Amino acid sequence: MTSKEEIDNIVNNFKGEYLTTVTNKLSEDGRMNPSMTILYKKQGENEVTSEQMMIPPELLGKHKGKDVFTLIVPKLITSISDKGDEPICVAWSAEVEIAKSPKPIDVDNFTMPTKEEIEATYIREEGVVMYFESQSTSDIDCRLIKRDGMRVNSDGEVVDNIILEPYRDFIGMDKKQVKMAGRFTNLFPNKEKNE
Repeated sequence: MTSKEEIDNIVNNFKGEYLTTVTNKLSEDGRMNPSMTILYKKQGENEVTSEQMMIPPELLGKHKGKDVFTLIVPKLITSISDKGDEPICVAWSAEVEIAKSPKPIDVDNFTMPTKEEIEATYIREEGVVMYFESQSTSDIDCRLIKRDGMRVNSDGEVVDNIILEPYRDFIGMDKKQVKMAGRFTNLFPNKEKNE
């Protein structure tokens, strides 16, 4: 069994590799379909293996599809364990639309804005969200997509030149103080509770 410290090191190293992969994919194609990667160690081996799966965008475009995704991932992780292999981390990424409030949010008196208020007043930006979860930790990285001119990719196609910038609301945030919640969290079966 891999120690928590070793798992944390594997996941931290993987985050940098994953960001590079996502950036390259966006730069090459000008867009990115949602994807998921599972890191695991095969039985009796010390090397980490990865399996990457593309997630059909239409699956995440509907509530029922999102529910299916949240049921499939824990089963995939369990099936890895059932074969005697050791799941280390699940990561997923997708392009997202970030709606930012035009004014500071008072978290103590926050009320969820209506869809109409968001459409009328919130600033929309393109982004990429990357979520990482292991047996003991969860982390999220959100980047803004900046399209900086055009370029020719390796297939000779003209695509946007993409730069990923850290999302300002995530810079300097102590993520240990933030409870990760939402439909796409806690996908790791039998995850240790850090509360």
